[in-house]
Amino acid sequence: MNTVTVILTSVADGERVGRQLQSTFSRDNIVLLTPEMAKLGVLTKSAVAEQTGSSHGAEGLPEDQLFVYEDALRRGCSVLVVSAGDESAASVVRKLLEREGAVPIEAARERWWDGVRGAEHEHYSPGGEKF
Repeated sequence: MNTVTVILTSVADGERVGRQLQSTFSRDNIVLLTPEMAKLGVLTKSAVAEQTGSSHGAEGLPEDQLFVYEDALRRGCSVLVVSAGDESAASVVRKLLEREGAVPIEAARERWWDGVRGAEHEHYSPGGEKF
């Protein structure tokens, strides 16, 4: 199973794109994580696995990426997870999501990491020394 995970700038965008995908994929294959879910504390590996219907852990959602989802949700974005089936279907999903302005999880991870590095830089060089 190929899983495609992206960040969308709002819950409304996530809902809209999710509805578009329902013309091709079952609702069971589309999961939308929202900021409200994060506020309620339901964004854990087991909860995400349950949302995605995986009884053996969150397929395609490594535990070490939960921080990326949490960061996106804190900023008011939504996280859309699509279980696309084969690579051909995943490619179609990626193209649609790209047209809709979705940010691939890999790019979101890099942005998050850049932010962490910037915060560390400020923390470790308060006097303006080189980092």
